Amino acid sequence: MKDIFSISMVIPKMATWKVRIVDFILNWMPMLQIGKANRLGRRHYELKNVLFGEAAINDTGLEVELIGKEQLSKTGAVTIVANHPGGADVLATVIALGRERKDTVILANELICIDPVKDMLIPVNTMSKKKVDMEDVHQAYRDGKVIVFYAAGKNSRYNKAGILRDRRWRTTFLELARQYNSPVNVMKIGGSNSPLFYKVSKFRESKRWLKNVPLENFFQLREIMEARGKLTMHLSKTIRFTNPAEEGTKPELRAKVDRLYNFLYTMNDDNLDFEQYETSAKSRASNS
Repeated sequence: MKDIFSISMVIPKMATWKVRIVDFILNWMPMLQIGKANRLGRRHYELKNVLFGEAAINDTGLEVELIGKEQLSKTGAVTIVANHPGGADVLATVIALGRERKDTVILANELICIDPVKDMLIPVNTMSKKKVDMEDVHQAYRDGKVIVFYAAGKNSRYNKAGILRDRRWRTTFLELARQYNSPVNVMKIGGSNSPLFYKVSKFRESKRWLKNVPLENFFQLREIMEARGKLTMHLSKTIRFTNPAEEGTKPELRAKVDRLYNFLYTMNDDNLDFEQYETSAKSRASNS
């Protein structure tokens, strides 16, 4: 029975005997919880995608709730842009959106693109110049799937004010939405990584020789296995390009992405309408 995580996923060309040794060590390191994740995978090896996700959170004690799920179009390509707080956010996304549409795909760090949910994930190699095979993304649009982007490209970090925030979002998701005339939904995900994750991240950032070695990413499975309680997610009302031909310049896309980013951090049960947010923002600007 195949483990859901092996060092061979990270270093495919590693010799088999070396893989066995490294995997043995990793499985016995309680701090990483890789062994625990592999045991969970073996318990539910016959399950795939959303069913595996549901079994996994039943084991770990996590509950996932998506507020605004009725906003998600039932057919056709949809672009979802979400914050990336960490913890079990990818698994929660698999479950929350997969419950509504089985044809959901998520761009996610290849370290957590485990076999049971690989059909719903497009791997992102954070260590490579070519981080993702864009043909996979284009094919998902052509197939009319729900495509989820964590537009920051990495887990959120605490800013100087002590608030957990994504870094500035990239514009790729909106460029693709415009290209395929896809509706857009913003999804706000609750939760965070553990203090250990941020300590490892700060340690790495303080060492010049570790600058390009994302040590904290090796704790991603641990963050999933440690997730507990209720994780709440909010999905916005659908946002559409009113005139794709007029909203295609880089400055216009950049400005709109920044506004979507700001909107996400205001979202709650009663605030899921981006157009209403825009109207309010313009009103405040004109009165100031």
